[in-house]
Amino acid sequence: MGHPGGGPETRSPSRDVWVVRSRFHGLGRLGIPGRWLALALQLLAEPPGNLQGFPDAITAACTSQFHLEGPYAIGGLATPLALDSATPRSFGFLGSIDELSVYSGALDGTTIARIQSAGASGKCPSGLGNRMVNGDFETPRFRAEDGISPESRSVRIRQLPGWEGVGGNASVDLELEGFGGVQAGGGVQCLELEGIAGPEGFVWQQRITTLPGQTYRLRLAYAKHPEATASRVRVEVSDTDLVPLEFHQNTPNSRTQPGWVWTASEFTAKGDSTRVRFVGLSPTPGLGMLLDAISVEEVLFVPIPVRNPGFEDLVGTDPVHFGTDGRLLPLHYGTFPSNPLDALSFHSSEAIPGWRSVTAGGTLHPSTQQVPHPSPDGHNVAWINGSGAILQTPPQTVRGGTVYRLRADFSDALEVPFGGSLMGLYGGETLLGEARDRTTPADGGSVTELLQIEVPADSPAIGKPLEIRLATTSTS
Repeated sequence: MGHPGGGPETRSPSRDVWVVRSRFHGLGRLGIPGRWLALALQLLAEPPGNLQGFPDAITAACTSQFHLEGPYAIGGLATPLALDSATPRSFGFLGSIDELSVYSGALDGTTIARIQSAGASGKCPSGLGNRMVNGDFETPRFRAEDGISPESRSVRIRQLPGWEGVGGNASVDLELEGFGGVQAGGGVQCLELEGIAGPEGFVWQQRITTLPGQTYRLRLAYAKHPEATASRVRVEVSDTDLVPLEFHQNTPNSRTQPGWVWTASEFTAKGDSTRVRFVGLSPTPGLGMLLDAISVEEVLFVPIPVRNPGFEDLVGTDPVHFGTDGRLLPLHYGTFPSNPLDALSFHSSEAIPGWRSVTAGGTLHPSTQQVPHPSPDGHNVAWINGSGAILQTPPQTVRGGTVYRLRADFSDALEVPFGGSLMGLYGGETLLGEARDRTTPADGGSVTELLQIEVPADSPAIGKPLEIRLATTSTS
C-alpha cells in the first residue's frame, strides 16, 4: 500500500520574474498552510515614469512564489515576491499597490495575460473563474432588431464564439427564450445539439487551459427538446481521469417548463490543456438535447495534515535492518510487538509512525522483485495482513456541508494474491463513506483509489474526530 493523499501541494516557479522588494501586510487568514499560492496585484506609480522603463500603471501576476508555513500571512513576506516579466531584476517605486488577489496554485499563461491586459482599470479577478468561453450561449445575442420574428423560436448558426464545430456541415440551433423558444437554464438563450450529422451526430467542442494535477468541476444543465420523445448527449473530457458521460432524458416537458437537469462532475487534468466535447446522440432529426450553463472551474481542496503519508518515517541505526542513511533496507520491515518475527523483521511500538494498527501490519521496504511497479512516492509501503487495518486521526473534527477527498495507492506483491482494498473516512465511530475493492492492481503493480464524500449539514458525525482507515478485505 502506498500513501493516502491530502498532503501539501507545490508547483514549480515561473521561468521569468521580476523581484519586487515590497512587503504586504494584513493579508489575514488564508487557511491553506503549506501550499504554494499565486498573487495578482496592481502597481500604480507616483509620479509617472518611476518604474524604470515599465508602464506607469501595470498589473502583474506572481506565480508559485508564495509559500505559507501556517494559516496566516501577517506582517509581510520573508522573501521578495517574483512577478512575471522577461528577466529577473529588482526595482523600487513610489506609489501604491492595489487589487491584490490570492490564488490557490500557479496561474496559467492565459490567466496571466488576462490580468496583465487589464492595466490600470482594476480588473484583477477574485478567482480563476469559468474556463469555458460562452458556456451560457448568450453570444451572439439575438434581438428583434436583428430581424428575429416574435415566433422564430430558434436560429441556426454555423459559428459559435468560443466553440468549434466538428465536421464540414456542423451547425447549431440557439433557442431564443424571448421569441417563443425554450426557457433557458440561464440567461435567455440555450443550445440545441442535434444528432443527425453522421453516425454520432453533431459535435461541438472547446479546448481549455488546465494545470496538470489540478481538480476541476464540470457543471452543465440539460433538458429534452419539448417536441422530442427522447434526447441524448455524450460528454467527453480529454486528457483527464473522467470517463465519458451520457445523459438521456425522456420526461415530458414544454417550452415554458423544460425541466432542466443540473449535473456536476469532477476531473483531474493530466496536461496543460483539456478538450471538452459534446456529441449529439438524439434519435430524432432536428430535435436534439438542450444544453446551457456549461462551466469548468477549479476545485480547491484544503489539505488536511496527515502524519507520515508516504510511510517513510520509520528510521533507525541498527545495521541489520537499516542502511547508513537510516532508511530500511530492501525486504526488511518493522512490525508491531504482538506479531511474530523472522530474519528480516523487528519489533517497534511505532512500526508505522503516526498510525495505529489492527492485527498484523507494519512498514516494509519492498524489493523490485516483490513490487516491480510500485507507487512513485518514496521507497516504503505500509503492509497489512488478513483482516487488518491501519488508522490515523488527523487534528481535525468533522465539519458539516464539507466535501472530503481521500486518495491512496494500493500495491500487489508479485505472485501473491491481492488482499483487496478498503479505505474509509469516519467521524468518531460513524462511517462517513468508504471505497471497497474498486480496482485490482496488476500482479506486482499499483493502483490509485479515490474516495470523495460530502458530509450533510445535519450529520451526527459533526464535531467528532475525523479518522482515516485503510484496510484489506481479505479474511486470510
